[in-house]
Formats: sequence, C-alpha cells, structure tokens
Amino acid sequence: MGGDEFLAILPGMHGENLSRRIQSLRQSVANCHVSVGNQAVGGTVSVGAACYPEDGCTSDELIYPSDQRMYLEKNMFREHGAKAKAVEYAGHAR
Repeated sequence: MGGDEFLAILPGMHGENLSRRIQSLRQSVANCHVSVGNQAVGGTVSVGAACYPEDGCTSDELIYPSDQRMYLEKNMFREHGAKAKAVEYAGHAR
C-alpha cells in the first residue's frame, strides 16, 4: 500500500450496506474543508472494496481486486472530475 492508502475490514458488510457505507465516507470527506491561507481546501476519497468470499478467500485475493477498483475510481475522477460516477458495490464489490 502507498502512503495515501489504508485498509479497513468491515465484517458482514456486503451489497447495499457496503454501498451506503462507502457513500457516507465519500460525503464525510467531501464535507471536510481545511483552511490554507485564506482559502478552504477540500478533498476526495477513492474507494476500492472486495467482499469475502465472492472476491476471494485470502488476504492477497481480497486486496488485489480492491486495489484495482480503487485505481479505476481514481482514474475516472481524474478523467471526468466531479461528474465521474463512483464504482458501485451492489450485490458484492465489482
């Protein structure tokens, strides 16, 4: 993992519950602003998720698709800005 990445394990979090939790995290980050000089600076978060056992059974099997999904989302936001659609996690992480 890089310096700006972290891993969270959320037992029992699948489908719509996972999607809501990710959206809540995105909204919380979007609502946070830090003053830099006389300017308010905000941030964004890109999330990649994987579900056990649908996406894998070992830590490596789960981290890989989660990492790929996070970078897919980062690239979508880089290319399309705020109009980009976040990766959806209905059913299980995709």
